Amino acid sequence: MGSNQQDSRRPIEQVPQADRKTVDDSNDKIKSLFLIHVRNSDLGLGRVISPVAAGDAVNSNRKIPETRATSPSGIKQNSALRMIASVLALCVVAAVATTASAQDGPYIQTLDDFPGYKTTFRTGDKTPTYPMAVGTTYDKDMNPIVVNGENVVSPNPDFHSIHVTPGGNVYSLTQFESPNPAGFYVTKLDQDKDDGSLTPVWHMPVDWSAEGGLWIPCAGSITSTGSHAGGEEYEPDAMCLATAQSLADLKKCVGGMGSWEGMFKYLGMPLNYTLEDIKENFNPYHYGHAFEVTLNGEDGAVTVAKHYAMGRHSYETWIEMPDNVTAYSTDDGSSTSFWKFIADAPNNFSSGMLYGAKFHQQSADYGGDFIISWIPLAHGNQAEIKAMLEAGITFTDIFDFVMADATQCPEGYRIISPRDNALKGAECLKLKSGMEKAATFLESRRFLAYLGGTTELTKFEGITYEPITGKLYAAMSQVRYSMEDFKNKGSASTVHDIGGTNDVRLAYNPCGCVYAIDLSPDMNAIRMYAEVCGVYQSEAHGRSLGVCDVAGISEPDNVVVLPGQATLIIGEDTGTVEHDSLWEYDLRTKTLKRIFSTPYGAETTSPYWYDNINGWSYLTGVIQHPYGESAGEKANDPGSLGLAGWVGAWAFKTSELKEKNGALEFEAIPPPYLEAEKHQVRASAAAYIRTLVPYADIATSE
Repeated sequence: MGSNQQDSRRPIEQVPQADRKTVDDSNDKIKSLFLIHVRNSDLGLGRVISPVAAGDAVNSNRKIPETRATSPSGIKQNSALRMIASVLALCVVAAVATTASAQDGPYIQTLDDFPGYKTTFRTGDKTPTYPMAVGTTYDKDMNPIVVNGENVVSPNPDFHSIHVTPGGNVYSLTQFESPNPAGFYVTKLDQDKDDGSLTPVWHMPVDWSAEGGLWIPCAGSITSTGSHAGGEEYEPDAMCLATAQSLADLKKCVGGMGSWEGMFKYLGMPLNYTLEDIKENFNPYHYGHAFEVTLNGEDGAVTVAKHYAMGRHSYETWIEMPDNVTAYSTDDGSSTSFWKFIADAPNNFSSGMLYGAKFHQQSADYGGDFIISWIPLAHGNQAEIKAMLEAGITFTDIFDFVMADATQCPEGYRIISPRDNALKGAECLKLKSGMEKAATFLESRRFLAYLGGTTELTKFEGITYEPITGKLYAAMSQVRYSMEDFKNKGSASTVHDIGGTNDVRLAYNPCGCVYAIDLSPDMNAIRMYAEVCGVYQSEAHGRSLGVCDVAGISEPDNVVVLPGQATLIIGEDTGTVEHDSLWEYDLRTKTLKRIFSTPYGAETTSPYWYDNINGWSYLTGVIQHPYGESAGEKANDPGSLGLAGWVGAWAFKTSELKEKNGALEFEAIPPPYLEAEKHQVRASAAAYIRTLVPYADIATSE
């Protein structure tokens, strides 16, 4: 997730204030585009997503057939079959629309007081009480990092959490994903009592020097105690540093030194660093950990802590379960895994038992279906793992290592497939005596692979828990590489599966899937299967706006539930269509609606729900790096709103939501077809309350 684009931004001061309007203020409503999924394995089409006329109601009691759909490879069809499926979808909607009001009573109630989406701040903004631009990056001594004579200001806000103190003061905590060293800010907010809008009073950077700095923080969640939970993504590979004989060796192994060099600046290392400088001053094992930030009191002071006992990998995020001891974390990148941590005490993630997943494939249809078992790695606590770091432990203290020769390893070694295996190749490892605990918490993914666990997932992103369905939902941005069966984007290849267990064998789908994860009563994840997938369009089918069908998701990233409503909000981080979107996905009707879209080259981040912040509830929507991942040449077009990121939210009166007691539903917006729209932040301008369906009807539709 995210981008390491650093040099293509325009300072916020260069963007005229009048041009920084984010949502069209006109009273003209954008036409609704309702979408419905039809599972039809007889047609071999998977779930076909077809448009439904604006204004048609979708019966939330509609039962979904038991048969699961075919894999995304079956979607490369001739146009006649696709037309048949579209007609069937429209017929289903026509049949059920006439019965919706009779079965459900009043289907939709309008929200009377809905101010819509509003920008809280943009990266680079300043306040009168704090002169530095928000997003400015700092070194370990809290001096701004300067490149080419200018302070580095990140355009990449990621997880942005909103908090209210017992005294009613409102603050936000915002992490900036890149460049390294990552930034983290506390913002004091003024809350408008009439429309709920949030305006910064001051921004203040957070000092992470006690934890060695912050490395690529990505998505996040809120714990049961109200703290901000996050993790460090794309952990630096300690094997590369420990085995390098020269800087050239290190650079070849790492593949790109940008994130490393950012931390070198943070640590005060010389610009003309040597390999010896790196080994003396930089320990990769300080990075790649879960973390927690807690707001203390009324003045905005915070405490920060990395949770070393939760394991080290490429954290997208982690989530605390309702039992307050179980936590799950997702692992971003290629050849990664799924993790479970059981804490020793409720609400305390400083000690406990770490587990890694083993996937047992049941089906390859429509994104796959897997039984999950769990491999126990080791029990650990904060103090003992931190002591290893302070002692300067290295990769070669934990493992003996040689590169694999094809699929062969020396006697006594085990072959594994590491993250970024296409760059590094398979590895032969032998665990050194007494190093099980170090391997568990500092080389978690390698040790899981060593024990036979599954390390084949790709771009495993956001994760969320839905209390009505009792399931987790998690995004996989793409189904590719090691998730295929000895293929590389659909073509025969051995590079991603050599050294692995080949537990996952699916058809290539660059559009990705959101998966449902079943839980046992004790919060143990036992099964994972695709809930909704993007639709891959072959070149023969046509790609008017991208590789993925714009009527559905494309590379899903962050996900969050609207609590108690069986509704998912799905964000995208995609390069397969022109623009990223936020989607509303109804778990009852299996209906998708686009509710938010970004300008060219941007990414959506941080969809999250905050209930009753001084009488207002919020759904956040954040945008990273406009024009940063594509269409950079358009950044200076007349319609451009600049390169700064956006932080904002929809606001809802909490009392009205509770009084009407139903599921929140947004008006849909179409894709951005016009050039002017492609430069805008476009957000749903209307919201409703829809009648809830009893849980029993959800259960029978699965």
